[in-house]
Amino acid sequence: MFFGGSEAIITALSDEFPKIGRHREIFVACLFTLYFLVGLASCSQGGFYFFHLLDRYAAGYSMLFAVFFEAIAVSWIYGKLII
Repeated sequence: MFFGGSEAIITALSDEFPKIGRHREIFVACLFTLYFLVGLASCSQGGFYFFHLLDRYAAGYSMLFAVFFEAIAVSWIYGKLII
């Protein structure tokens, strides 16, 4: 599942920016290097603090509001408001 999400990011950005599509291997290497560095931060001594920051600020109500407004936007685009 992790690689499917990565492929979605790679394909979307490659379609939007043709320069990335021409240098796909370099872009994929940079993306997975970023994944590695984020994962490395989780494995260090400050990993619990890093996890706590992600848990506190990246999830919760902010995610709920983002998904709620995304559902409204998709419904608006397709012509059916769900509320």
